[in-house]
Amino acid sequence: MSRKKILIPVVAFTLIIIVLIFVLNPSHKFNSLSISESKWKTIQKARIESKNLILEDIKFNDYKLIIDEKSSTLYYSLINDSQNKYNPNVSYSINSKNGKLAVLSEEITSEKVKSNYQFKIMIYDEKEYHIYNLKCTDLPILNISYNGNEEISEKNIPMEMYLFDNLTNIPNKITISSGKVKMNGSNYVFSLHMLTPGKNKRNNRVSILNMKPNSEYTLTPISNEPENDINTNHRVELFLNNEYKGVYFLEYVDEKLKNNTVIPKNNNKEMKNNIKDNKKEDMNLIYIKVNNQILDVELEENLATKELKEKLKNGDIIVNAHEYGGFEIVGDLGFSLPREDTNITTSAGDIVLYQGSQISLFYNSNSWSYTKLGKIRNISSDELKNILGNGDVTITFTLSQQITIYKDE
Repeated sequence: MSRKKILIPVVAFTLIIIVLIFVLNPSHKFNSLSISESKWKTIQKARIESKNLILEDIKFNDYKLIIDEKSSTLYYSLINDSQNKYNPNVSYSINSKNGKLAVLSEEITSEKVKSNYQFKIMIYDEKEYHIYNLKCTDLPILNISYNGNEEISEKNIPMEMYLFDNLTNIPNKITISSGKVKMNGSNYVFSLHMLTPGKNKRNNRVSILNMKPNSEYTLTPISNEPENDINTNHRVELFLNNEYKGVYFLEYVDEKLKNNTVIPKNNNKEMKNNIKDNKKEDMNLIYIKVNNQILDVELEENLATKELKEKLKNGDIIVNAHEYGGFEIVGDLGFSLPREDTNITTSAGDIVLYQGSQISLFYNSNSWSYTKLGKIRNISSDELKNILGNGDVTITFTLSQQITIYKDE
């Protein structure tokens, strides 16, 4: 059989698959779905309204929208740096074989977004229709899911956090993490955790809305009136089990605030001081990426770390490291840093400079002459060993706070 005869059915099969994907998961520009008010009313008159017809899934620019079924409202968070945020690509699925979607003769504009304008969207088939509201927002969206048979109270209950961050220019807009949530007065306090490769739980320190990586956060309700002293980048649209709760101020829980104390509501001066302190501390942090996980490293203050940070401003530093002695992994930097060697006894998480050009990360103890560079925060020897695994490993040193999505299996 000739290559030409083989190629024809292969190409035909590929085309069929592409057509099926398009038919089963249609994608349209938002403005192309707009219909006139008269056509809208014609569709309604020929059908009965029914909540049995539901929108199973809807995506704008490939990102899933939150659907609040109680209020029949969709929530669309506009990506700030997206060129088609006002006319997004729309794909959807309806629990009806011949279901269609239409928008009532409106276009998304910045003025309508700022005024909290609610658009009308109709899904319909031959017999029924159902109308949804569409709310557009310039804020990130945070949804906390938990067992509907439980109530969020002063006691922690298991939850899963979903955050869509539209504000930053990072490629990973979505952060998902398991954790626990509780109430503290009118505030929600949640902590994040993850499973290590050894299936042990540990704090999941992630960077949310460009804040420093942390595993505990608080959500404080704020009024709809603008508050000039509050960082608007820390506002989120909050949902509990996909039900809209309003605009909240998000901030990490500091170590000194852990005794059932959260950032006071409307205490703008303290909020600004906390943010200032956070930025100061961030200046002495770098991050390492290893085996699809990110750990934050608090640096020492010396000539070596100063030069290391300067080099990181030009890009990430990748080190191919190998295990040595049953207590460390070590690799060549490819350049030298200033040495200030002293005899020290290391512990799990310590990162040191050896002979000026090699970098070592310790998961157990050893005594030798090193220049200490820093320490990985909040990690035990067993946790670190599980993350590093056995044998050779690639470590990336970076200034970026971009965090891989973690989720319990």
